[in-house]
Amino acid sequence: MFQLSLGSKELFHSNFLYWLWKAEPDAFWKIMSGFNIIQEDGMEVYREKNNFDFSIYNKDGYVVAVIENKVKSVPDKVQLEGYDSKIKKILKNKPDKIEKNKRILLSLMEPDFNDSGWKRWSYWDYLQILNNLEIKDKYHANIVDDYRNMIEELVELKKEWVGDKEKIMSMNYTDITDPEKSKLAVELRINDLRQKMIFSKMFSILEQELGKKLGKENLKKGKTVEQILSETKTEEIKLAIGFGMTNATGFIDIKVNIENKYILGIQLQGDQYRHYIEYGKEPTQEPNLNKFKDLFNHGDIYSTKSNKICSFKNKNKEKTFYYVYQNKDDSVCGKTIGDVINQIVADVEYLMKKY
Repeated sequence: MFQLSLGSKELFHSNFLYWLWKAEPDAFWKIMSGFNIIQEDGMEVYREKNNFDFSIYNKDGYVVAVIENKVKSVPDKVQLEGYDSKIKKILKNKPDKIEKNKRILLSLMEPDFNDSGWKRWSYWDYLQILNNLEIKDKYHANIVDDYRNMIEELVELKKEWVGDKEKIMSMNYTDITDPEKSKLAVELRINDLRQKMIFSKMFSILEQELGKKLGKENLKKGKTVEQILSETKTEEIKLAIGFGMTNATGFIDIKVNIENKYILGIQLQGDQYRHYIEYGKEPTQEPNLNKFKDLFNHGDIYSTKSNKICSFKNKNKEKTFYYVYQNKDDSVCGKTIGDVINQIVADVEYLMKKY
């Protein structure tokens, strides 16, 4: 069962619910009642209809419930807001139907927001409902038992890997990429999930700490250099933060806008801690970095062999952006995750004050 789930971690769980609706409808509706979705005559269940992960429509063709499954991925508020708009459009902006619509976020990882209008259920909550199912067919019961055991293992692994804030802050940062520490996750082919869980928690804590120091209203999520430096942007973006996965490792990125000409930033990727400068327009010659030579109080930015000038093209706009960086290889070695987060906060504060 677990190996089958690896092919498409999110879709697998929604497909299981769809199968259960077909094979054991009473058990399916018991799960839905646990989510406060009440069965009515003529209801139909759909996968990927209107791009919703999992949805339920009544006999009149109105969507009455949407379930967004997040196992491998981190809950995304912008994505949910997009679904909200789509739901309103489908329901033709009828307030009574919109108000009754159930929007369920079923996620392994906690969202870093709580005002989305979606009711969040954890996989631990889900497990409690699964533990009380009665399955009529013996073969179906075996499938449900295997699925339930898999969910239980995922919940336990999450506790082991992440835990609470105190546990994550005291964890040695290099444990994230240590082959011995990640051996089980690698064997189970879910090390990407392990890293994403840890980096998700780190990012959530970092966002809180930066919000305390600089004000939540000054933090923008997931903005690209094009969006920050664009001459046609609709909002002034001073500080942008984001995280994700790249090259099978976690990635945290902080961008500080300087005079709408440069990005001064910090990147954490795997065991590399980088300081960088990014240019939004292609210079006619190699950029002059003298004005930033004291960046982060680490001297000349060209002082180490790890410095490189890289360029990449935006496929849509065919613009070139110069990216100059310097690795700080001793910045994470032997440090706790708490130490690394505090270093990022200190560096961001320095940038905001200095430039």
